Amino acid sequence: MFRRTFMMAAALAAALGTGAVQAQDRLKVGTEANGLPFSFVDPAAGQPDGFMVDVIKAIARHEGLAITIEPMEFSALISSLTSGKVDMTSAAMYVTEERKKVIDFSEPVFAYGEGMVVQSDDGTAYTAFTELSGETVGAQLGTMYVAPLQNAGVFREVKVYDTVQNMMQDVAQGRIKAGYADAPIMAHFLAKGQFSNLKLVPSYQPVVPGEIAVAVPQGNADLLAKVNDGIAKIKASGELDDLVQKWNLR
Repeated sequence: MFRRTFMMAAALAAALGTGAVQAQDRLKVGTEANGLPFSFVDPAAGQPDGFMVDVIKAIARHEGLAITIEPMEFSALISSLTSGKVDMTSAAMYVTEERKKVIDFSEPVFAYGEGMVVQSDDGTAYTAFTELSGETVGAQLGTMYVAPLQNAGVFREVKVYDTVQNMMQDVAQGRIKAGYADAPIMAHFLAKGQFSNLKLVPSYQPVVPGEIAVAVPQGNADLLAKVNDGIAKIKASGELDDLVQKWNLR
C-alpha cells in the first residue's frame, strides 16, 4: 500500500514538474499592436497578425519553440525586452548601432525606408523633408525618424505620436503638414481605403533606410542561434519570400 501510494505521488510530482518546465519554456514575444502590415491585432479574430508575426511563428515551428505573442505599443518593445517582460520581439524594428547597445538582433528579414505622407491635393514633388522648413510635421514615438527631424532644426514643431494612425489622422485634419513613418505601414493603410485625402509622396527619398529583425536580450546566444537558424531555413525554403508576397511588401 505504501509502495503504491509512493509511486502515485512520484508520478504526480513528475507530471507537475513536466508541466512547470513546459510553461517555463513558452517564450513571450513582444510585437507592435498597430503596425500593419508588419504586426497588428486582427479586430475580427482578436489575435496578433502580420508579416513579422508570421515570421516568428515560422521560426518557432522550425525550431520547436513554444511562443506566446503579446501586442503592445512600439515604444514599449525595447524596455519590455530589457526588463524581462518578454523573451523576444518581432516587429518592424530597425537594426541600429544604438539599439545594439542594449539588445541583440537576428539576421535581417526585410529592408525598407521611411515614407512621407501629405494631403492628396498637395502637388509638390518633395524629395527631402527639409523642403518643409517652417512647417509642423510628425513621426511615431520610438522610431528612427524622430531624431533626424528634430535635429534638422528647420521645423516649427515636430510632433510625436504613439501610433502611425494618430499621426496620419493629424495630417488628414490639417493639424500637421506631413507625417513620416515606415513606408509599407502607411501604404497599407492607404491601400485599405483609410485616410482617403492622403497620399504617399512618390518622389520622396528616404533618409533612414534600414533592415528589420527579431530581437533578443543581450547575451542570450542560445536563443539568438535558434532564431537565426530558423531564419536561414525560411529563407532557403522560400517561405520568407512567400510571406513578403502575402503581405504585399513588394
